[in-house]
Order: sequence, then structure tokens, then C-alpha cells
Amino acid sequence: IGEPGTGKETVARAIHAASLRAKGPLLSLDCKAIPANIIDSELFGHEKGAFPGAFAPKTGKLVQSDTGTLLLDEIGALPGETQERLDRMLATGEVRPVGLNGSQSVDVRIIATSSHPLPEDFHAGLAERIGATTVTLPPLRERSGDIPSLARHFLSRLSEQTGLKPLSIGNDALAVLIRY
Repeated sequence: IGEPGTGKETVARAIHAASLRAKGPLLSLDCKAIPANIIDSELFGHEKGAFPGAFAPKTGKLVQSDTGTLLLDEIGALPGETQERLDRMLATGEVRPVGLNGSQSVDVRIIATSSHPLPEDFHAGLAERIGATTVTLPPLRERSGDIPSLARHFLSRLSEQTGLKPLSIGNDALAVLIRY
């Protein structure tokens, strides 16, 4: 949980990279950006003809991230029915695409992010499953001690991308930059 820009996705990537699932895929889905009428199809997939416009089968993000990690950004935006389906999937390990009678087993870790506390009407079972471990990321304005490390990191990346010689900035110079 943290404000936009606090590094929630960066933390999720670090968790994935440091885990036994690192060889598996890391996919993400912005739950707030997907219209409610197609979010189930994005997560669970669908069969051909499952709804108007479903001209071909689609593999959902849950199956695509099998053996890996699925980052669900802004999970609080999921519609109630989708919350129930996701809770059931996490309980059983079974994904049922829209329009299919059968299901498929998956082994996927879910990392969920939110800029705000979950809404009061959020599915209680899903909230419990995804809230097993909560990490709260404070905004950068509350952790100014991180600024020198971040500045060095971004200067190093910039020098790699441009092929220019990396700048060497001491702590005194960084302190001046931080003030401005």
C-alpha cells in the first residue's frame, strides 16, 4: 500500500526476482484501467463465443503467469463478482475461463497493490488472502535519506543508456541537490 510513485511495482519486481518463482513470468494488470465488463476475460481468459466479440479463445493473465507472479495494481477497483471469482481461484488453484465448463490448475503468486485502503465492501475472503503480508511504502518526502541512493542509481542508469561517463557525486553535492 502506498501513494502513486512510492515504488509499489518496484518492490513487487524485487520480491519476484528474489523468490523461487524468479524463473517464472512476472505479469501485471492495472485493475483500474480495465473496464468492468472485460476484467474477468483479462484475468481468467475466455472461450470462443463466450460473449459477443469473443471471436477466438483468450488465455487470461492468471494462466499466463502460471509458476510466476501476477501483480494486480489497484486491486480495490475490481468489481465484486470478479473479487469472488479471484478468491475462489486462490482457494482452489483452479482457473475457469469465461464460457468454459472446465477449469485449469495454476500455481501463481498474487501481489496486489493499492494507493488507498480497500473499500469497506471489498470481498472479505479475498482481502484476508491478499492481506496475509502487507507492506506500507511511505512517500519519498517521508524518507529523504533514500534520495542519495536513488540519485546515484538513476545517474548510473542514465550513463549506461547514453554511454557517457558516470558522474561522481559526493554526499555534500547530493545534500545541495536535495535542498533544491
